[in-house]
Parts: sequence; structure tokens; C-alpha cells
Amino acid sequence: MLFKGIIGKEVLDVRGKVVGRIVNMDVDIVRGAIKQIVIRTGVLGVKHINPDDIVVIGDKVILRRERSSIKGIEIFKLPGIKRRMLFSC
Repeated sequence: MLFKGIIGKEVLDVRGKVVGRIVNMDVDIVRGAIKQIVIRTGVLGVKHINPDDIVVIGDKVILRRERSSIKGIEIFKLPGIKRRMLFSC
């Protein structure tokens, strides 16, 4: 499968819950292997997964883990940052 065929695929956890969509990958060009996959979990959320956590890549990507066990960065959950409106009219 080509790189562009994986980008944009929906990612589901082991229970079938949506984790997000693949937006980028870190690839080892020499070995031709994926080192890490970046998933967008919302407007400001990003999670990184290892290829070992993937069960299958088809129309959707299925993970071996639950959504709650995948570490990520979500701007509203960072310490010291309060929720604010990002846009104003």
C-alpha cells in the first residue's frame, strides 16, 4: 500500500470506537518500515501509535488497544491552559 493510501484512513480501537484519522507517518526509508503513525483525534488532539499496535489496515485501521490507553496531546488537557474560545465573531 502506498503512503498516500494510508493517510486519511479512519482509525478504530479494539472495541470499534473511533480514535481519529491518520494524518502523518514517520518512515524509516532505509528499511522501508513505518516507525510511528500520527493520528488527529479532533481539532487540537494528536496521538502517536507504533505499527505494532495495528491489527489490520483495510478500509479502516484497527488497533490492538483501547482509545483511552493511547497517549496523546490534547491542548485543552495540558496543565496550566484554561479552556478559551478560539474564535470570536
